[in-house]
Amino acid sequence: MQTKHAIVNLIGFLEGSKIARTELKKIQLLLEPKKRPLRLIKHNSTRWSSRFNNLERLLRLRTIFKQNYLFEKFPEIKFAQKQEFWENLEKIMG
Repeated sequence: MQTKHAIVNLIGFLEGSKIARTELKKIQLLLEPKKRPLRLIKHNSTRWSSRFNNLERLLRLRTIFKQNYLFEKFPEIKFAQKQEFWENLEKIMG
């Protein structure tokens, strides 16, 4: 799967699944209970920086996405477990 397509799929899945967002929050609270959980920043077509901010937040949540539990529950986003996906995202962000 191409990185751009994979990123769009991951973000779209998370934006469209309240259950996935809730699980993402739970994992963050388990790993770092004293920190406030982060949410993805929604892309807004009228704000040029929203896509950048969206991808930057995705990178900040990388360790959460690498938890096997998330992929066992949502196999449709298992591609985001691969190191190559995150390396390519870092390259895109420059």
